[in-house]
Amino acid sequence: ALPDTSEFSIRPYKPHYAADFISRPTIGYARDNFGRGLFGGAAISLSDLLGDHMMAFAGSVNGRISEAQLYGAYTNLAHRWNWQVGGAQEVYYYYTGQSTISGDTVNQALDRWIAREVFGRAIRPFNRFQRLELGMYGVDLYRSTLNQLVFYDPTGIPLGEQDVITNGSNVFYALPSAALVYDNSLFGYTSSFYGQRYRLEVGQAVGGYRYTQFVGDFRKYVSLGFPWTIAARITTVGRFGRDEGIFPTFLGTTDRVRGYTYGSYSNGECGLNGTQAACNEFYRLIGSRMAVASAEFRFPLIRGNALGFLPIGLPPIEGVIWTDAGLAWNGGDDVHWTRPANPAATDRWPISSYGAGVRINVLGFVIMSVDYAVPRNRPAWVDGTGAVHKQGGYWIVSLTPPF
Repeated sequence: ALPDTSEFSIRPYKPHYAADFISRPTIGYARDNFGRGLFGGAAISLSDLLGDHMMAFAGSVNGRISEAQLYGAYTNLAHRWNWQVGGAQEVYYYYTGQSTISGDTVNQALDRWIAREVFGRAIRPFNRFQRLELGMYGVDLYRSTLNQLVFYDPTGIPLGEQDVITNGSNVFYALPSAALVYDNSLFGYTSSFYGQRYRLEVGQAVGGYRYTQFVGDFRKYVSLGFPWTIAARITTVGRFGRDEGIFPTFLGTTDRVRGYTYGSYSNGECGLNGTQAACNEFYRLIGSRMAVASAEFRFPLIRGNALGFLPIGLPPIEGVIWTDAGLAWNGGDDVHWTRPANPAATDRWPISSYGAGVRINVLGFVIMSVDYAVPRNRPAWVDGTGAVHKQGGYWIVSLTPPF
């Protein structure tokens, strides 16, 4: 017989959390000629039975405790308005140059920014694909200079290293924002293959920093029959106002315009000595405003086929033929369609590249990209012997997910 429902007790639902994911904790100690330090980290994600309440915590350290990366957030999905609150600490380093203090001591200076922030977000879905996002960030930014002093013996062998932190100061600012988001795209083994996505966002920084920020991002995926795909995107980011240049963007990352990565620039291409003031070719890729356009033809190479008699399979591998174009500039720069005959430091013009590559789904955990990129807008330069050089194509390996 069926149970008597009158005997069932009714109680208000109270969430009880259980771990959904725990990363493998790591801890270690390293010592070498340049110093010693601790490193390690861990992360955990928890939720209730219904999945309406979620918490996530993560932390890692690599050297100084004050530079630890920390994250904690609570997310509530129980109502039509989804919301999230949390806090985080992030550390950023910006290389500012190298100088010789004495005959046996070299200083490598870095701008060190420690951002401690609290945040809140509210998300209102209109339907399955479109939503409104409202956000508020409060950031305490501690800026200082990290001087890495490296000591050498008379033969040039490094003897040790000492870190000296100077010029510390705090700035607090708030950044409210609003965004309209649409996403009906479908993701395959290694990339999206159908649908479209867009994000239109505006934010206004107030307090110690003041600027207005705009983000526009549109991506389209046209399936030619799964998994053959043509993908295209247009992305724009702009900051305007008194402090628009405080958080510059870099155009040459592997997820923007490939073929212009930081490490590919030589001293000869930068100028006479490769210093920050001389390397206009590189610094033209940095600005408070940016526009990027990309197109890709994506096709399958391997879809998890087993290796014959061996009891293992190959990971999904996708081939891609692509082209990128972009422009970075600051307020007050002179923007041109093509490179001027004798460009000044404030002259900017579009750059582009093309290439081909593969993307590999590594154990369902990360997408690894291997690209051969050919930049089209890097000038030739002459070395001290009179030989002419020009940057050709080169290989790029990255863990950046495809757009």
